[in-house]
Amino acid sequence: MGQVISGSLHHLKAATKDLHRTLDRESGMVRLMAPDLNVTEYGLLLEKMLCIYALVEPALLQAEKTMGTVATWKSKSDWLAMDLRQLNPNIVFSFKSTCAISSLQINSLAELAGCLYVLEGATLGGQMIVKKLRQTLGTNVEKSLRFFEAYGEATGERWGATCKGIEKTLQHEDDLTDACRKARELFEVFITVMHQPAAMASVEHQPMAA
Repeated sequence: MGQVISGSLHHLKAATKDLHRTLDRESGMVRLMAPDLNVTEYGLLLEKMLCIYALVEPALLQAEKTMGTVATWKSKSDWLAMDLRQLNPNIVFSFKSTCAISSLQINSLAELAGCLYVLEGATLGGQMIVKKLRQTLGTNVEKSLRFFEAYGEATGERWGATCKGIEKTLQHEDDLTDACRKARELFEVFITVMHQPAAMASVEHQPMAA
C-alpha cells in the first residue's frame, strides 16, 4: 500500500494544476466567458461536454457497483441533455465523432476518487459561469443552464463532502499515485475533446439510471 500520507487533496491539486490551467485557459472552455459567445456556440460546447460525461459516468457507476463508493454524486449527462434539448428539441447527440475515448477503465477506489476530484470539482465554477452566460446570452439560454447550475447553493457543501470522501480513500502513497494518474487522464480527455470541432451524429443519449 505504501506509506501513510495526509493532505491528499493538496497533492491532487498540485499534480493536475498544469492540465487544469490548460483546460480553463487554452481549450474551448475559455469561450464560456467570452463577451461575443453566441447561442449556437454555447450549444456546441454543451454537446462536447455531454460527449465526455455520457462515456465517463457509466464507468463511475460500474466501479461503484463492484468496489463501493467514495462520495455521493449526481449524473451531469442528464442535465446536459436537458439543456441541449431546450436549445434544440430535435437534436441528436454526437459521441463517437468527437470523443477522445470509447470507454474509461476504473480499476480501484483510488482511481474512482481521482475521477470524482475532476468531475465534482468542476461544479465549483458553475455559479460564476451561469452569471456570465446570463449577461452574454440573456433569456435565450435561461432554461439551458442546468448543467452549470449543478447543485446550486448546495455546491460548496457537496464539494466539502466529496473532499472528505477522497481524503478517507487516499490514505496511502500508492493510492494517491493511482488517483493522480487517473485525474490527469480525465483532464487530458476534457482538453482533447474541447479542442475538437463538434460534429452531429446519430447516437442518441440514454438517461442515466437513478
